[in-house]
Amino acid sequence: MKTIKKILVPTDLSDLSFEAIELAKSLAKVYKARLFLLHTVDVVPVVSFPTVDFTLETALNDETEKAKDIVERIISEKLSDVDDVAALIRRGVAYEEIMKFVNEEGIDLIVMATHGRTGLPHIIMGSVAEKIVRHSHVPVMTVKPPKVRRSLKTADEQELQPHERKSRIFI
Repeated sequence: MKTIKKILVPTDLSDLSFEAIELAKSLAKVYKARLFLLHTVDVVPVVSFPTVDFTLETALNDETEKAKDIVERIISEKLSDVDDVAALIRRGVAYEEIMKFVNEEGIDLIVMATHGRTGLPHIIMGSVAEKIVRHSHVPVMTVKPPKVRRSLKTADEQELQPHERKSRIFI
């Protein structure tokens, strides 16, 4: 049986991603694994105006500094009781940077939150979690935050009338 020694939590630093951090923290304690927190600063073109000195590098530096502050706060507030935690901030396309890191570091498990987007928002924004699940050679545990779970539960309940609900037993 393969043991879990390195757990990666990719995060976009949103409140939704904190659910995955909590789960990964629990797993890291159980397995005495090293926990990696990875945030990727997207490299996107910036519109510049002649009167404003706002270059791509300036924007990336600003975003990186903001991310460092948030990651430090996450570690002190949510991960202070984890023995072995490392935080990284990379620049690039999130999916690509996550997969590179998994390969470079020999990650055993990825734990990440999903935003629960569907329809047009999913098509426009895509899903980093979906790409990771499809292409990862290591196990990926996805976490639906409570807000997303509640909305899915409500939709499921609306589909079935009370008299149509049935217990399901799977063996």
